[in-house]
Amino acid sequence: MLYLLDGMLPFRNLESEIRNLRAKTDSVSKQLGAWARTLQDSGLKGRRYVNEKTRRATEQAREREEFLKKLEEIRKGGHAESAIKNPEPRSNNPESGSS
Repeated sequence: MLYLLDGMLPFRNLESEIRNLRAKTDSVSKQLGAWARTLQDSGLKGRRYVNEKTRRATEQAREREEFLKKLEEIRKGGHAESAIKNPEPRSNNPESGSS
């Protein structure tokens, strides 16, 4: 619509305002298009398919992922602390003579 108005004689005096509006609407259009593509590419089937059971399963999966991430951070942190305390790797060989 703004492209049409830009070319019409009665609106020549508003040319700069129309071009500014066109730039803003183009930006919004691109953002909406990207958002729509993100939704289409997601695994979300739609509102019709979401019920309490699927919400609960999604929430549990999210909590599980957060928990596993924390465990991994703890494991990495714990491993780093033990490497500082014991810089040389331990040998599981019983013949190593350390008793």
